Amino acid sequence: KLIMFYPYFLLGNYLSEHEFIRIFEMPKNFKRRMNVRLIGGITFAAVMGFLLFEAWRDTPKEIVDFANAFKHRFPYVEQYDSDALVGVLKHSVIYLLSIAASLGFMMLIPMRRLPLITRAGELSLYVYLLHVFFVMAWRQYVTDAFVPQAWLALLIMIGVALLIVGIIIHPLVVRVLRPLIEIDIRPIVEKQEDLSK
Repeated sequence: KLIMFYPYFLLGNYLSEHEFIRIFEMPKNFKRRMNVRLIGGITFAAVMGFLLFEAWRDTPKEIVDFANAFKHRFPYVEQYDSDALVGVLKHSVIYLLSIAASLGFMMLIPMRRLPLITRAGELSLYVYLLHVFFVMAWRQYVTDAFVPQAWLALLIMIGVALLIVGIIIHPLVVRVLRPLIEIDIRPIVEKQEDLSK
């Protein structure tokens, strides 16, 4: 799973180092600013529209399989029930959709602090590490019969996801868990340096 997510981390690191994010700074000219937002909105809406269409036409099992592809849960051959080359091509489409949706969303966000969105971005490590406990609880206590239709399941899952992120980034939760997640290794490094001298 770590290897599957590595391209996202690598891309993020590369874009940060090369200040690629400056491309998304809104132009001062109103017309140009609206053009950037329009392109971003169309890109994001196209990906979301495709995913909603897939959820609408697919069976619950197909939706789970599609979601697992985005979560990179299984090897290519197992995930797509095909040979490795076809699996790589299908997986490349998953990467492309994910990156297109992310970039489109970034083009919509104003270049200023937005209370919840900025905080969620700054604390994304907390969300990444802690959401799994909520997912495990959901699987344990929520039955398949809870949601009768695929499109309703998608809407409920979006709402639940937003709620989970809201809980995880709450200041009290962050304060309690900061020592476990943001481990300060400086004393260990200093001690190692002292021992090596």
